[in-house]
Amino acid sequence: MKTGYFKILKAQATDKMNRIVTTIENKQKEIKLKLDEDEDLKFLDKLSAKELQPLLEILKTEQNQGIDSLYKGLTVVSNRILNREDNLNIDDVNALVSFIKAEIHLLGGNTLANLGRGNQGVTYKEIVKDVCERIGINKKVLDGKEDISALEYLFFKEFRQHFDKLKAKYDTKNQSITNEEIEKEIVKEYANGLLSTLLPNNLTGPAWRKTIPIVLTVTKLRGNVRV
Repeated sequence: MKTGYFKILKAQATDKMNRIVTTIENKQKEIKLKLDEDEDLKFLDKLSAKELQPLLEILKTEQNQGIDSLYKGLTVVSNRILNREDNLNIDDVNALVSFIKAEIHLLGGNTLANLGRGNQGVTYKEIVKDVCERIGINKKVLDGKEDISALEYLFFKEFRQHFDKLKAKYDTKNQSITNEEIEKEIVKEYANGLLSTLLPNNLTGPAWRKTIPIVLTVTKLRGNVRV
């Protein structure tokens, strides 16, 4: 009697576990499909290797965990196609774009709650919203906004305020500084929690130090703004 009862319990437990595993697997497939079809990064497919290089350099500054072999393999590819002068192999460029997209998605997964995602990351739109909140943009302002250009504009508007202040500071001191140097200084201040709008408890290490320059670079590549 007891043996039969325990068999039933075991079968029920096994069935429940199988359903949980299936649910998780299906969820992960949905996430992967969502990332593969990330509309907000599709424009990168049309860019040249030279145009993609700024993004690549940001991503390569600190290696992301979980994709070591992919990183090493595509680093070889990227170095080869960026350093040669003949016509680029379209397959190489496609591999480079895929690498950049995957890195951005995984990077976002390291800055946001990633439970149940199977370390697959988050969409670019989620990353932009996260960055906007972290640099002090009120969540109510972001609510309901799904257009990526509008979100990037909100980010850049906040970023530009600090850019203008820092540039004016150097101009007052008659110190020469490039726009790129100013951008790097602002990113550094954000990452170190030196700007008053940043919430220091939201910092998440290496991944966070990349998200601002990535959003800034993608925004400029899309052509939404000009510094």
